[in-house]
Amino acid sequence: MRLAYVGSGTALLIFGIAAFTGLIPLAGITNVTLSSATANCTTANLCSASVIVQNNGEVTLPINVYFVVKNNLAQTVFTDFNPVNPPIGTAVTVNDNLGSMVYPPNTYTLTIFATNVVSQPDSNTVTIPLQTSSVILTVSPGLSFTGGTISLNPSGSPGPAANSFYFPNGASVTATFNPGQGTNFVQWLYSSNGRAPFTTSSSPSITLTLSGPLYLNANYTAIGATNVIPFANCGGASIAPSTPQQVSPTSSPTFTETPGNLCTFSGWALGKNLGTGVTVGNATSITVTTAMLQSAGRSCTTAQSCPDAYLTAQFRIAPTIVLTSTPGITTTPSPGTYHTVGSWTVSEFTLTGYCFTGWTVNGVFQSQASSLTITTVSGQNYYVGAQGVIAPSGGCGSLPPPPPSGLGGLSIATIVGAVSSIGGLGLIFLGLRPTRGRRRR
Repeated sequence: MRLAYVGSGTALLIFGIAAFTGLIPLAGITNVTLSSATANCTTANLCSASVIVQNNGEVTLPINVYFVVKNNLAQTVFTDFNPVNPPIGTAVTVNDNLGSMVYPPNTYTLTIFATNVVSQPDSNTVTIPLQTSSVILTVSPGLSFTGGTISLNPSGSPGPAANSFYFPNGASVTATFNPGQGTNFVQWLYSSNGRAPFTTSSSPSITLTLSGPLYLNANYTAIGATNVIPFANCGGASIAPSTPQQVSPTSSPTFTETPGNLCTFSGWALGKNLGTGVTVGNATSITVTTAMLQSAGRSCTTAQSCPDAYLTAQFRIAPTIVLTSTPGITTTPSPGTYHTVGSWTVSEFTLTGYCFTGWTVNGVFQSQASSLTITTVSGQNYYVGAQGVIAPSGGCGSLPPPPPSGLGGLSIATIVGAVSSIGGLGLIFLGLRPTRGRRRR
């Protein structure tokens, strides 16, 4: 049995065997047999199927061969039947066009079965999993635009989005830039996600082997125009638009940064190298002008290809705050990991039967106030602890006072444990005075 399918996602083929007799059904006898079922889809997911129908019965009767396609949600997306009338002891091949299957993330099941007016179908079925293999090439700014045209050989099949095309996995595709009047081709930039860093090629014609999704951008300029390529130097951060934009006396594009969870935006740099350059602003959005390019040494006024400029959104790695609490102490926010630059505040509430003994930061006691505010610095880690102990028989007021703020990494819990081990004599010796605890109302 052979099954071929080109697409993306996973599909299943099921073909059934229906039981028929002449005018009277005969139990246990298979009179109509389905075999050699196949399904084939183009790279655009235009699918067809075929099956061989064998009449092993005692009389010739009309047989309806059904083709039913369901998706991964068990929803029927296609159904059709073909009537055949094979003589006794002969076989015929039945073909059907299944239409276009939706691309990933769908999966499909093709069921083939046969019926006639006097038969009961068998439940004998076979399922075959299928892994499909199309890839998508997205071309920017498109195949036809003000600055020229781009041709693809082969042309592929229309993809799910504008300027996207389906190709078989492993296909070689040649893209050629055809400049318009007054347009200079600079280079191709391409990557798997459409964002920097890019692979580049200065040849107007480039051949690519597609092994996964690919975004191909034609970098070109008009007279006196410079391509500005955006780049975010922190993982998770992004810039919109993410593709190169032309800057000229009549065109000044605006770029906007969005930081990721671990990134804090610090400013824009414009220059000839990725990640560095002249600082040109620190607002969330920036409009790049020819004056900015001149300050960065990246402008030109000739009809020749102008040098590219990189616009880097510079970020600092946000500090990490790890908040913990001992049993009986609740905090706002809850214990967990946070990323904040600058001022950060946490507060505590002590449950009945416990005593709050103070805050520590990186193991150093800070205070016994109900809240703590720290000022964080990029790239640093802060381990904040809300400390508490089980209330002694004498109440929280019988506990010793906290140590001085910043006591060499010795936590308040350590102090309390040490004092408890030496008893009341230790309290007198240390000259500690009692403090009052709090309880939930």
